[in-house]
Formats: sequence, structure tokens, C-alpha cells
Amino acid sequence: KMTCENGDIYEGKWKKGEQTKGKMTYKNGETYEGEWAEGKKHGKGKMTYENGDIYEGEWEKGYQKKGKMTYTNGDIYEGNWKKGKMTKGKMTYKNGEIYEGEWEKGERTKGKMIYKNGDIYDGLWEKGEMTKGKMTYKNKEIYEGEWTEGKKHGKGKMTYENGDIYESIWENGEIEEQPEGKIAYKNGDIYEGSWENQNKEGFGK
Repeated sequence: KMTCENGDIYEGKWKKGEQTKGKMTYKNGETYEGEWAEGKKHGKGKMTYENGDIYEGEWEKGYQKKGKMTYTNGDIYEGNWKKGKMTKGKMTYKNGEIYEGEWEKGERTKGKMIYKNGDIYDGLWEKGEMTKGKMTYKNKEIYEGEWTEGKKHGKGKMTYENGDIYESIWENGEIEEQPEGKIAYKNGDIYEGSWENQNKEGFGK
């Protein structure tokens, strides 16, 4: 057992004057139990943070590398890390939703989200919001295209439950007025032209 000048306490094994495997109790109440190398957490170990979060898995030169983080709010992340940041893995949220994919600076960037209502989104993200990708709805309808603030916005293609396919411009989740669009009906008919108030207007073919 060794009490450091700063108040941290280490109990465990040593080799050639360095910690190899043991428990460090930090003065702020945090604890680490596991393997060490050159005075840093390295190998397998478990860290309990001051706020109650718990990380268990692999460490490399003092940073999490691959493992499971259980947050005090009920969220659980399992995957890869780089210098303390999530990079690629699976986040199971307290509400039952699941995101699996890539991360950058703590934000989702590219991956799949399974929502608690059964909808599934697979695509790109920016600052926690969908930007471009595919949403498969619980009723089997599919939207592929651009998004803003959680709504269909920009170029996109909607495949409806009845088999009709609509391609055009969307604005805040609705078909934009008077854009040029194309709809292919299940019966083989195709309409190309402008729309207004979500109805065909003017000339089409």
C-alpha cells in the first residue's frame, strides 16, 4: 500500500518500482482497479468515476481503448475509444433506443438508430441530428434523402406502404410547394411535374 503526496492511495502489486496490478483510490473518491504500465492505466481495468459512471474494459496509456461505460443516467455504451472519446460502438439509451455506429467528439456521425417506436434510421449525423440517410418506418414506408432538425428537408425519395414512390424536394417534413417532382405509382403510371399543396398542378406527363 502506498499513499501518494496528493492523497491518492494505491494497493496492489509492483514490479521494478512500478505498479502492475492493483487498486488506486483517488482523493476525489474515484477508484481504478486493474492493470498498470509505466504509472498509467494500461490493460484490463475498471474505473468508477466521481459522478457514478463506471467504465470496464481495456485501457491504453491511461485512456479507455475498448470496453463498456455504464452512465448514471441509465445509458450504456459498448465499443471503441480514442483518448477518452467514443469512436465506434453501440449506445443503448435508457429509453430503449439504440444507436450503433461512429462517433466524433461525443457526437453521432454515421450509423443506425433504432427508435423505441420501431422506426430505424441509417445514415449521416451532425451535432446529434440526422442530415442524410434512410428512414424505415414501422409501417414499412421508407424515406431516403436529406434531413434538418429531425424532419425531411431537401431532396428525397419516399416509398409508401402501397408501393407508390415519390421523388422531389421536401420542406420541414412536407412536400415543398411547386417543386418539380416525380411519382411512380404501383400500377405503373408515372407523373412528372410540379406540385402545390401536395397535389399535382399544371402540366405533367
